Amino acid sequence: MNGEGYIKYQPNWQKVVPDVDEKVLAEMNRVRAMLKENGWLGVLPDGIGFGNLSVRSGDSAQFFISGSGTGHLEWLTPADIALVADVDIANNQLSCRGLTKASSESMTHAVFYRFSDAINAVIHIHGRDLWAKYFNILPTSSPGAAYGTPEMAYFIEELLKKQLLSSGVMVMGGHKDGLVAYGESLEEAYEILRLHKI
Repeated sequence: MNGEGYIKYQPNWQKVVPDVDEKVLAEMNRVRAMLKENGWLGVLPDGIGFGNLSVRSGDSAQFFISGSGTGHLEWLTPADIALVADVDIANNQLSCRGLTKASSESMTHAVFYRFSDAINAVIHIHGRDLWAKYFNILPTSSPGAAYGTPEMAYFIEELLKKQLLSSGVMVMGGHKDGLVAYGESLEEAYEILRLHKI
């Protein structure tokens, strides 16, 4: 067991369908299809899903994110999305609404939305070649900070404060193959990843 895909936060989970705007859902599915085509989002041989994406909800720090364990799905429906309403990094707690729990990477996504109102979308992918090429070349989190943990969230927060993430993409040092990109839209975040592709 590699620990991939397993939720590490303490959830406060309301099992209701979130009110996802049709345009938001369409954008998520459009970009998600391109991520799947590149092999950056999908399912590992052991059946565990990998990769996720999120979009800010209105003007708040809340966001819609692909649900945990949805990497195998061809298309997302509102039942496959979670709304992250609140994140308490210090106590490793997260409040979300959805028929599926928010992705294991939700705490990481939350840091970006809290940091800047200009960030409206975040993408987490698995890309072995990109990870190997850009490890310690692009901003890289500590190898000791595991995915989905407060340690990872705090490390990203420091990178953002030091303006070390101006390229819009970072390598997750403690999460082999993991990279995170952000932008004003999912399309912009995807384009940043595409431009770094080997």
